[in-house]
Amino acid sequence: MARLAVSGGGIAGMASALAAAQAGHEVTLFSGRTAPKLVGGLQLAPNGWAALAGLGLTGPATTVSLRLGDIMVRS
Repeated sequence: MARLAVSGGGIAGMASALAAAQAGHEVTLFSGRTAPKLVGGLQLAPNGWAALAGLGLTGPATTVSLRLGDIMVRS
C-alpha cells in the first residue's frame, strides 16, 4: 500500500483518487475549491463509459445521466 496525494477535484483527479483507493492505497485528495452545484452537461465517449465500467461506476453514472438519441452540433 502506498500513501498518495492527488491534486485536483475534477473528474480526472476524483477518478484517479477513487481508483487508487479501491486498489488499496491511502489517498488524500486536494482541491482548491468547494465543488459547485453542477449546471450544464458532460458528454462521455464510449471509452469514457469503459473507464467508468473499469471503476465500477456505470451503475451510479447511469442513475444520474441522460442518454440522448440524437445530438446536433452547431457552430
